[in-house]
Amino acid sequence: MKHTLLLFIVAILFSISSVNAQENCFEYFPQKKGVSYETKSYDKKDKLTGTEVQTLTKRTQDGNKEQVDFTVESTSSETDTTIVTDFSIICEDGKVYFDLSGQLNKEQFAAYEGMDIEIDADNVEFPKNPVAGQALGDGSIIAKVTSNGSLIMTLTVNIKNRKVDAIEKITTPAGTFECVKISYDAEKEMGFMSVKTSGADWYSKGTGIVRSEAYNKKGKLTSYSILTKISGE
Repeated sequence: MKHTLLLFIVAILFSISSVNAQENCFEYFPQKKGVSYETKSYDKKDKLTGTEVQTLTKRTQDGNKEQVDFTVESTSSETDTTIVTDFSIICEDGKVYFDLSGQLNKEQFAAYEGMDIEIDADNVEFPKNPVAGQALGDGSIIAKVTSNGSLIMTLTVNIKNRKVDAIEKITTPAGTFECVKISYDAEKEMGFMSVKTSGADWYSKGTGIVRSEAYNKKGKLTSYSILTKISGE
């Protein structure tokens, strides 16, 4: 359960921390209230492993602070169980940060009741005018779980070698999208365990991630996800 929660946090952080301060903080995120985005995930053998539905539930603005709230329904194909979580993306003074507190109140995360999760993430650059071949800055994510002041677990993810691979159109069951493809290397450290991976994400303005691919340290595909449906437009 602990591993599942931390991996969920990292997945969100990869998306959120990929946006740098710009005129529209949410340019590469869903924009419209009530619209749902369905994403399906597969293993390297094209076997369905899970389905996620992300819905923008609320968008508010107070002075120079703007907040977008999301609900995420994640269903495992293996267990046929669904976890419902909430998170918010906040843009204030040109900076993007997030609030994951909503997910900690869910029954599915009862194992973390009374525990604190502290997230420290660098702002990772997302180019305003991306060009193929453009090198991007590195970043890191540190997630700490503590209970009564005692450290339970620390997960560190270092993101390196980020670059714009291409500006290209991607077609999925949800449609055809003009995307920015960004690749990266990542090293995840938890205790004495260290895992090197790499990945690529395709971002579309107003939609978010249309496709993601994950690779092992040898560069072989291990899993991927694609946007399969947009509802409520």
